[in-house]
Amino acid sequence: MGGRPGRSIYDAFVILTSWIKAQWRKGKIVLGLFLDVSSAYPSVVSDCLVQILTEKVCPPYLISVIKSFLNNRSTIMKLDSYLSDPIAIERGLPQGSPLSVTLYLLYNSALLVDNLLTLDDQEISLGFVDDVAHLVSDSSYDESLKKLQERGNLLLEWGLKHGAVFDKKKAKVIVFLHKKIATQGSFLFGDQELKFDKDLKWLGLILDQKLAFKKQIARTKAIFLSSYSQLARIIKVTYGINNQEAKQLVSAVIQSRALYGSLVWFTKRNEKSISSFLETAHNKCVRLTTGFLKQTPIAFLKHDGVLKSLLNAHTRLSHNYIY
Repeated sequence: MGGRPGRSIYDAFVILTSWIKAQWRKGKIVLGLFLDVSSAYPSVVSDCLVQILTEKVCPPYLISVIKSFLNNRSTIMKLDSYLSDPIAIERGLPQGSPLSVTLYLLYNSALLVDNLLTLDDQEISLGFVDDVAHLVSDSSYDESLKKLQERGNLLLEWGLKHGAVFDKKKAKVIVFLHKKIATQGSFLFGDQELKFDKDLKWLGLILDQKLAFKKQIARTKAIFLSSYSQLARIIKVTYGINNQEAKQLVSAVIQSRALYGSLVWFTKRNEKSISSFLETAHNKCVRLTTGFLKQTPIAFLKHDGVLKSLLNAHTRLSHNYIY
């Protein structure tokens, strides 16, 4: 996922949460390993990439073009008026090239479990460019841990073969629980002993063991207040940017930050509290962009659609994703 048209970060969020809940309904215990490849593009070995393309039956003419794209490259370092001699680049993909994204997705495809990502699979992998998540499920904690340990060993073997290094600080392991069970021990990832986390951040979303998203929601509220305070410094009735620019700015900033990941953390369980938060946030934003006083009735704030409601924006986002 990622780096391709029609594939967004919401696909990763929806698939991950839907699969975990499907396993819970079967009484399974889910374990997850979340990794990040350090220096993803610079670590690509050209010969390994060409071999992968050959195994995937890539047309010979295209392989020749990609070989030419990767070979005979050099760079020059500039520091003020100083220019270094050309330095040969023997490995890695060019940063900023649209082709590099596609080539890297092919390069690390072996990191992922080769299946169709159905809710019936007992093991799945999700890759978003250089962020990789592996999930396994079984009827017992010990069996799930055994499966995840085997997958972790395969990842380390792949890393040694392809010159990839996993960021130790970002390596996380977690048990997704729908009921209380006894979890013991830790997870061995090479020479690193990973303790099971109660929550972790993946692709900017905080995941907790029960998928209750309490920390994510608290973080969203804090981000809204911070963003609102920053915007309030440049949007005033007597000075600052004009009314139309203020509306555009508030809509662009607040909506993207307040609704990030809402497809998965806005649930039936917390619908009442989240709806209240979004309505309050919307009212504050309308008062900011129009200059209405705090005593102004809410009915006036909604007149003529001054700003798009955050609650309606979430509903529209959900409908657009499904349909």
